Amino acid sequence: QADSVSSFVTPWGAMNIAGREADGTISVYWWEPVGNVWQIARISQEIPGATQMTGPLVGLTTTGTFSINLLSTAADGDIIRYWWSVGTNVWAEQNLSELAAPV
Repeated sequence: QADSVSSFVTPWGAMNIAGREADGTISVYWWEPVGNVWQIARISQEIPGATQMTGPLVGLTTTGTFSINLLSTAADGDIIRYWWSVGTNVWAEQNLSELAAPV
């Protein structure tokens, strides 16, 4: 879905294009410079029980404790983060709205 597309580059130069497919699946197409190949990862299918992201996507990376992050909103307005980091090598989810909620 065109309104959901986001792109970002990792510190090692891999280009990523993330977006929501018509069925709601969040996918990332990525090109890695070492092998010079394009690959696809269907992120929301890799996270058991993933909350469906319905808003625009924002993709970003961090350095140091390197991670890839996809941020969006759910249907109820909560801010959802799908993330992957070196060391875990699996995608996970966080509901940032619940983390920030007052105790």
